[in-house]
Amino acid sequence: MIDESSMSVGFRNGELCTVDNGRWLAPYTGTAVTVAGDLDIDHMVPLANAHRSGAWAWTAQQKEDYANDLSLDHHLIAVTASANRSKGAKGPEEWKPPDTGHWCKYSVNWITVKAAWRLSATADEWTALENMLGTCSVDVVVETGEPPPTAEAVPPTETPIPIVTGCNEGQVDLNSASIEELDLIIHISAARATGIVELRPFSSLDGLLNVSGIGPSRLADIKAQGVACIG
Repeated sequence: MIDESSMSVGFRNGELCTVDNGRWLAPYTGTAVTVAGDLDIDHMVPLANAHRSGAWAWTAQQKEDYANDLSLDHHLIAVTASANRSKGAKGPEEWKPPDTGHWCKYSVNWITVKAAWRLSATADEWTALENMLGTCSVDVVVETGEPPPTAEAVPPTETPIPIVTGCNEGQVDLNSASIEELDLIIHISAARATGIVELRPFSSLDGLLNVSGIGPSRLADIKAQGVACIG
C-alpha cells in the first residue's frame, strides 16, 4: 500500500505500523482515494478462484506462498473496499473492473499471475480475457491459441471449499492461537484477531462471519488459503 501511494503516506500513530492517509488511484474504479481505510488489499486472482483453478492440490506452504507473493507487481494491489467486495472470488467471465480503461491491464495481470503459478482457466474465462485484451491501445503479445484446457486434476465444475476441521502442521488454530498468530491469516488484522479471541470457541470456520469486517468472499479466501483451522 505504501509503494502504491503517489505521495508520502501518513501513519495512524508513532509506531508506523498502520497507514492512515496518502493518495492512491484505485485501479478498478479510477477514483482517487486519500483515506487508507477506504482501501482493501486485493489478490488479482482471488484465493478461492486459484483454489478452483488448481491450488486445491497445493501444500499448505504453497498456498501461503501464493497468498503473500510479492514477486509479481500486480498480484497484491490496493483497491476500493467496495470494488473488492463486488469482485469477491469471481473471474473475469463474471466480473470486470467498472473502469473500462483498466480492462487491458487487468486482463494482462490476470494472465500473468495464472501463468506464473500454472493455474488453469475455463473457456468462458479465457473468452472474457480476450475481449478485455481487445481494449489495449498498443499491441500486447499474449499466446492465446485455443482456450487453455482445465488441468486434469481440477474438478470440471466449481466445487465448494470445504470447512477445515482439525489442525495440521503450519495451520493457525482459531480457538487457541495468540493475536499475533491470528494476524498471520490473510484478511485478519489485529482488530479482527481481537474479535476472534472474544468470540471463541468456534465450531467451524464459518463462525468467522460473526467477526466484523469478514464477509462471505473473505471467508472463502481464508478457507482457500488453508492456514486457518479449528482445533
